[in-house]
Amino acid sequence: ERQRELATSYIGAHLDDPDLGPARIAAAHFMSVRSLHALFENQPLSVAALIRHLRMREAARLLRDPLLAELPVQAIGSRVGIADAAGFSRMFSKEFGSTPGKYRCAG
Repeated sequence: ERQRELATSYIGAHLDDPDLGPARIAAAHFMSVRSLHALFENQPLSVAALIRHLRMREAARLLRDPLLAELPVQAIGSRVGIADAAGFSRMFSKEFGSTPGKYRCAG
């Protein structure tokens, strides 16, 4: 459980890294990718799903931040490690049922 918490904290601290994934997380914690996946086996989200979820949650927070209102949506995507604007929009829409731009305006 402690290792899972450490891995989750690592994910949260590295959301802006476009290369963040199971291999990077496992290497940072001196374990195999298989061992990392095993830590999340009985959790509601897999490692990849957790990364996606936390990235989208952070993106939503950034989109609603009045201090970042002038920052383009694509820049928000980059801040959460997703440089591809279309991919970011699809992922965000899947998580929140709204495009990032509409989500920002609804805030």
